[in-house]
Amino acid sequence: MPTCENCHNKWNWRQTIKKSFTLDPGMTCPYCGKTQYQTQKSRTKSALLNAIILLPLLINIFFDIPGIILLRP
Repeated sequence: MPTCENCHNKWNWRQTIKKSFTLDPGMTCPYCGKTQYQTQKSRTKSALLNAIILLPLLINIFFDIPGIILLRP
């Protein structure tokens, strides 16, 4: 979970997810109110996770493969 650089409080899961789905690059700490920004490392991890999630959907669209085959481990 993210930790505030100013007040050092950890955000809970719900606060983190809620703040992650906004278009504003700055995230306001729910405890102290200061604005925080993602690091380059965090942005890279987030982009990779999104690509992994969206890859099966794109494969299904372009190659018309049944979804059960894509989701099977």
